[in-house]
Amino acid sequence: MVEPADVTRTTTVELTEGGSVWIGADDAAEMFPGDALVALPRGDELWLVPLVGTHAGGLLLKRRNPRGDRAALVSEALRQCADEQPVGARRAVWDAAHGALRVPVGP
Repeated sequence: MVEPADVTRTTTVELTEGGSVWIGADDAAEMFPGDALVALPRGDELWLVPLVGTHAGGLLLKRRNPRGDRAALVSEALRQCADEQPVGARRAVWDAAHGALRVPVGP
């Protein structure tokens, strides 16, 4: 559970049937300025941790439309934290203490 003091902002992300996470352009620019992340399964949450840049490995956030929304394929990590493929909009919180966007993927 995220403590209220650790939450600096909330946002909505989209989990697709193909196992991708979609992040809005403004949120992606603020939270993932290096356009790369690591997807970590943590219980019934998926933690998205930003990387400094794409040279460090991890998952590339690709631009999906002219607005600049980004997407990354996280299906492998999702399989480790959810019995069924979660699909749809999810309310995510930025956990400042851990430097991660925490996405609930449980029922």
